[in-house]
Amino acid sequence: PTQLAVEPAGAVVEYGDSLDVQVRTRGPAPVDLQLVWTDTNGVPRATLPLYEAAPGLYAQRLESLTQDGRYYATLRGGRSQRYPITIQPHPRVDTTRYTVEPPPYTHLPAETRLLGGDGIRAYRDSTITLQLTANRPLRGGTLELGTNRLDLQVAREPNSVTATCPLTATGTFAALVVDTDGHPARQPVTGVLAFRPDEAPSITIVSPGMHSFATPGAKVPLNIEA
Repeated sequence: PTQLAVEPAGAVVEYGDSLDVQVRTRGPAPVDLQLVWTDTNGVPRATLPLYEAAPGLYAQRLESLTQDGRYYATLRGGRSQRYPITIQPHPRVDTTRYTVEPPPYTHLPAETRLLGGDGIRAYRDSTITLQLTANRPLRGGTLELGTNRLDLQVAREPNSVTATCPLTATGTFAALVVDTDGHPARQPVTGVLAFRPDEAPSITIVSPGMHSFATPGAKVPLNIEA
């Protein structure tokens, strides 16, 4: 006599993401209401209790989904229909970092940043290392810099790939990752490469300070920072 309505009634989920499931009930209060997740062959992989979020409304989350399957709500004496979970086969890039190693003459340390909307700005002849991290293991990909094409190599983490190149020209770039099953990302990561103006250094006299005094013939050490 208890009627169950499962929401959503089937879902497509990104690899590694979670799915929030709600069950609305009508009629007598359910007893032992649970959410069951099975593989495509119907073998149960997880059985989780459904918690009451509001009168007649129950909820649970299926976390870290990495394979196709089915889910349904069950209670003492019955169950709902079975609904499919389909895992999106294409990888999704979650994080893009870049490391800039300035030219040796600048004596500046390398910097690592997240790729933002303003792209990558660095001094000419800097070395740029691009690292892309996806939601599933990768086997490589390609990086296009103008007319140049580089291969993305798997990093120490199986979900990351990298490529290194000198910054000798400005323009746009596009990086497309491929997972271990051969599925490319649905869209590349794009950005702009631009030169950072190489201006004259700013000079600061650290010591001696202003209004310092010295006797005639004294040796006064100068501390200058550029």
